[in-house]
Parts: sequence; C-alpha cells; structure tokens
Amino acid sequence: MCIYLLSQKLMYAYAFIKGQPPLDIQLPPGIIGALDLVCGQEIIAVVEPDLSPESIATDDGELIQAVVKQDSIICQLFQQTPVLPLRFGSFWHSKADLNHHLIANEAEYLHKLNYLAPFAEYTLKCTPIEEPNPDISPPDARGKNYLLAKKQRYQIQQQFQAAQTTEWENLQQLVKRDYPHIICGETQNNQQRLYFLAPRSETTLLQERYHHWQQTSPRWQINLGEPLPPYHFV
Repeated sequence: MCIYLLSQKLMYAYAFIKGQPPLDIQLPPGIIGALDLVCGQEIIAVVEPDLSPESIATDDGELIQAVVKQDSIICQLFQQTPVLPLRFGSFWHSKADLNHHLIANEAEYLHKLNYLAPFAEYTLKCTPIEEPNPDISPPDARGKNYLLAKKQRYQIQQQFQAAQTTEWENLQQLVKRDYPHIICGETQNNQQRLYFLAPRSETTLLQERYHHWQQTSPRWQINLGEPLPPYHFV
C-alpha cells in the first residue's frame, strides 16, 4: 500500500507496467539515482530504491523540479510501453511490501493496463475570447442618445456572452461524441480544460476533429496538448 512517511529511506514508485523479466525497456535516470524494477507475476513497478521524502525536496523549488522530473520519467516510459502512472509521493516500506501489493492487486492492474493500452490522454485547453466593448456612441451622444447607446452596448455584450456559453456547451458535446472517455477539469485562470482518451493510432483523425472544434467555437481559443500517459483515468 502507498504510504507517506518522513525521515526514513523508502522505496519510491513511479508507475506500474505489464510484463515479465527479462523486460526490453530502457529506464531513464530517477530523481536522484538509478531506477529499478520490482516484479510481481505479470505486473512490474518502476521504482527508485532507498529514496526518502527529504531527498526529493527540501523547499518549493526542489519540489517543483521533482514533480517535473517524475512527469518526464513517466512520459519516457509511456513512449515505450503502456503505463499506470502513480501519484507524486508514492512510497513503500520495502521491496517485499510492494511485491505483495502487486500480486494482491494484479487482476485490477492488468485490467486497467489492457483497457488503457490503445489510448493516450489529451488535454484541450479552452480560453474564452474577451467580449467586445464596442463604441457605438455618436460623437454628440448625450441624454437619451447616450443612454440608448449604452443599452445597445450592453445588449451586444450579453449576446456575445450567451453565444460563448452555448459554444462551450456544444464543444463539450462534440468532444464527448467523438471521445466518450472525457473529464471536465476545474477552471484555471479563466481557462476551461477537457481531458479525454483518444487512440494513439488516430493522430490524423484527431487533428481533423480538432480543427472542426476550432471552427465551431470562434469565441474560444482552443489548444490541443501532446499525447500523455492516462493521468486522469487510472
């Protein structure tokens, strides 16, 4: 079982993969030292032995570097084989504990790896375009003319916001129609995010659909991320 302890050397795990030794896979360098494998029967854990929480990070800067390093390691593994990524800070007491965990949960992990094997996770970042602030007042606008111009400006802005909301709702439906495995993330800095699984072999089709999504959402700036391990779907 995953544990979180201080002041103790533990075994740090990055991801679970499927296979049996000997395994044809290139292990990248770990956060501090070399990576190793802990094998169950058909599930293997990629680990960094004798790694303590203190050696990962002693301040915010080192913590960020460690998170980025872990992400890089998992992505390098993902380029070679399907993976089940683990959360940052996943420790086990010993090799024996981890081996027991792999064997006890083998059926669940095998099912997930087999199911997710054909897919990559993509992120669709959607930023709303700023609503217009038209200056429709005539040069000599005052009194009733000024109030009328102000009302017209407000109506234009309201219409823009309503259309933008409708586009966002339609976009979610379009993506879900093409890729049913989808998660709507939390809003970050006024940016909406959609995480979805798409077949790794259909990159051309995905690009075609992405361009269609852009065309149907002119009030949004839409960016499609690179294929990643299934972080949100394990």
